[in-house]
Amino acid sequence: MLVQTVTKDSRIHGKGLFAAIPIPLGSVLWRFMPPDRRILLAHATFEQKHYGYVNPDKPNWLVVCGDHACFWNFGLNGEANCGPSRLLLDEGENAIIALRDIAVGEELLITVDSDADACRKLQGTWHASDKDSTPS
Repeated sequence: MLVQTVTKDSRIHGKGLFAAIPIPLGSVLWRFMPPDRRILLAHATFEQKHYGYVNPDKPNWLVVCGDHACFWNFGLNGEANCGPSRLLLDEGENAIIALRDIAVGEELLITVDSDADACRKLQGTWHASDKDSTPS
């Protein structure tokens, strides 16, 4: 994460990321950099799929975030205040920017289109490769 955040219980799902400082519109919040890594989606564990994301432009790969970005929740019904920037790319991964000013204590909510695996995560369904896996 490129901005100060805190991780705490979310009203949306489990844990979430919350702004520890005011974040102005357009601020870059996250970029792909070590210890972030990519693994083949077919070889990913349930936990990696839960906390990682699938770049819509690279659907066979899972990005496993090496920081607290793994706690980003989706903003639904217009609640998203963060999203991918098509202009800022690191190794083919979109940087995530603030879509509006974000106040201290506000949960950072990312757009659904940032993760090609969002439907599975939101519906609680699993990839065919997960048939022998169960959520913990």
